[in-house]
Amino acid sequence: MGRFCRVSIADLEGITHTVEVTAETLYEVVALGLAAIRANDSAADIAHGLNTATVGVMDVSAEHTVMFVDFNKWLEGSGGKPRGTSRGGNAHE
Repeated sequence: MGRFCRVSIADLEGITHTVEVTAETLYEVVALGLAAIRANDSAADIAHGLNTATVGVMDVSAEHTVMFVDFNKWLEGSGGKPRGTSRGGNAHE
């Protein structure tokens, strides 16, 4: 069962977008949050270099910041499939 999380990512115009998603791993949360933000027509492009995504786990008191450099490495290694990851029962990678 996944964790309910809030993901915040700033776009190239400096506007921070926040969405809520349910996922099983930290990087899966980032992937689903990024997809949801990109689906919103009001969001500008998202930088992937040293930009970060902030993830708040809603069912426990926790927050994580993920650098897109690391996220992109994970994405390349998983074949681009967020659900093909190891499941350890928590939202950490």
